[in-house]
Amino acid sequence: HASELDFSCGGEVTRLPLLARPTAVAASEHFVVVTSAVGHTHRVFPLASGAPAAAEAVTIENDGPFFGAAISERADGSIIVASGGIEDHPLDRRGGSFGYIDSFVFIDVIERGRAQRLAAVDVGELGVITPKALAIRESAQGLRVDATSYGASAAVRIDLPLAAGSQPESHRTPGAPGLSMLAVDAQGALVGVSPLLDALERGLTPREAIESALVGDEGSGVRQIHVVDRQGRTAAWTGKNCVEWAGHKSADGFSVAGNMLRGAGVVEETF
Repeated sequence: HASELDFSCGGEVTRLPLLARPTAVAASEHFVVVTSAVGHTHRVFPLASGAPAAAEAVTIENDGPFFGAAISERADGSIIVASGGIEDHPLDRRGGSFGYIDSFVFIDVIERGRAQRLAAVDVGELGVITPKALAIRESAQGLRVDATSYGASAAVRIDLPLAAGSQPESHRTPGAPGLSMLAVDAQGALVGVSPLLDALERGLTPREAIESALVGDEGSGVRQIHVVDRQGRTAAWTGKNCVEWAGHKSADGFSVAGNMLRGAGVVEETF
């Protein structure tokens, strides 16, 4: 919950102060990127003697929240950071609800201590909502970024040629909802991580799956989770520290949840 990163190497724990509370961490061999959804930033730290070097960190900023990131080191010494978030525009609630909330995937390069945006792709247009899990692959032709939709059964593949002036090409691909991380295995295939889906695959009920995911989770008070399984069974959780008003309501086959709402009536009317 604090605005710091606890980094352990060889049994020694280093506490690294941050500008805003971290919500996700990704790493490569020589760098670590710390995402803050509330701070709308990524902080990219080089590793020195196994620990992040705060004095050499580079910040990537956005006018909307970031959800997650992937990082890749290139042979020329530059760093590619792919991230999922909300469009780079200030959130506006003057109309009673948020405006400017399309989901985007951003691709940035860090060279000589400075970040430069290579591409910003509106993946919401492809049905990819809340892109949280991402993976980067590089070939002689350019970069390939895969991102999954946390809130829908969809994913996106973005190919970005490295030639100057090139534009990204993107298309929708099959995906699984609720993935928190993507990785590329030795055969080049994508592997997704989701404690909730793993629990359902083990035969747990939605209620049991949520309970298993929250075991040992110090951030459970700010989590909001709802699950619908293949049989239409539902369960939901709203942490006691979610931003008011927060709550949920479920029935067979569907579930409604929200936070930062005007009141319980919003969920009731949606239900």
